[in-house]
Amino acid sequence: MDPRIHHVRYPDFIGNPVGTIRGFYEKYDVPFGADTEAAMRAYLKNNKGDRYGKFKYSTDVIGEDIGALHREFAPYRERFGLEIEHRK
Repeated sequence: MDPRIHHVRYPDFIGNPVGTIRGFYEKYDVPFGADTEAAMRAYLKNNKGDRYGKFKYSTDVIGEDIGALHREFAPYRERFGLEIEHRK
């Protein structure tokens, strides 16, 4: 993999945004102090992702064969250790 690229898995970012970004800072030897973390946490607290309403994502709107898409993206999922997401 290209060392200039810092790969981030979406579930990891959603589950721990500050820790995930801290990993980027550490990888590239950028200082990550208490003030940086506090600013990130304040931003997250005051800027909720669903503040304008909740958006529900669905594959129903794309009009494609989902099985074919799963097969097409299988190498990508395998490379990055991703499972197929199943929403309830």
